[in-house]
Amino acid sequence: MEGRPASLGRLESRMRPQPEHANNGGNMHGGYILYHLDTYCGMTASRFSGTRVVTVSVDRMDFARPVPLACNLLFKTSVNMTHRHSMEVGARIEVENSRTLELTHVGTAYLTFVALDDNGRPTTVPPLIPETDEDKRRMADAVRRSYLRRMERAQAKGKAFAFSIELLPESFFLCRFAPGFTPPLLPAGSFALCAATDTETTLVFPESPASDGIVNAVCKAGGVRMEKGWRAFAVRETLDLSASGVAAALCAVLAAENISVQYLSTFSSGYLLVRGDAVNEAAEALRFAGHGVYPL
Repeated sequence: MEGRPASLGRLESRMRPQPEHANNGGNMHGGYILYHLDTYCGMTASRFSGTRVVTVSVDRMDFARPVPLACNLLFKTSVNMTHRHSMEVGARIEVENSRTLELTHVGTAYLTFVALDDNGRPTTVPPLIPETDEDKRRMADAVRRSYLRRMERAQAKGKAFAFSIELLPESFFLCRFAPGFTPPLLPAGSFALCAATDTETTLVFPESPASDGIVNAVCKAGGVRMEKGWRAFAVRETLDLSASGVAAALCAVLAAENISVQYLSTFSSGYLLVRGDAVNEAAEALRFAGHGVYPL
């Protein structure tokens, strides 16, 4: 199916709160905001897909501040990602001052819709073609949220991954060389890696007195990029080669917290490398996702 540009999946809609929309405090009732949120996001999804759509889920929505009646309410909606039969639509809700036109952010939410054919059955959604860097960022963020939603559904069914994960004691060097580099013998430790491709050679090895010789060799080589202070989480379970979604499930947890992560896989296990200043936050995020992390 031919893709459609992201600009086709963007709308701005305004509505004016009426007295019957007020809550006991004199501001707009949150339920009415959610009603219009679903309506305008649905319009956006239907416009992009060219089909009838139904709401599948609404991600958590926080109201940043009350919405007064004497204003315009602006819904900025966009299709962030498509996947077979579904679309994620993001919404930024703002209050517009009628006189000054000043905009104030009051809420953000993400809704998932499924496209339906004339018989009421799920139908294919056109692929989303990003046109700007902002479109690409929104798509990447939407993919991470999609993985988290799948993990939540799997956890509810008792099918989610739950690993025993060890934080290795050492800190590590992470080095990149030009292709064709002949790596030195890596020092002993709990983890070390050499990976060579036609575009680069990567080394990961522990920071220790035994690694001084490698560091000296690295410093003498040209076009080298080297970082120190990385920490490694090791999955302490044997992973079957037929298992799917392991890397995605683990990396999505950290990506959702904006933690930079490098995932490295061996024949029967996996390793998550994070920068040292993020190790405590990463451990907390993994625990919250249901994994056992030790020794922290």
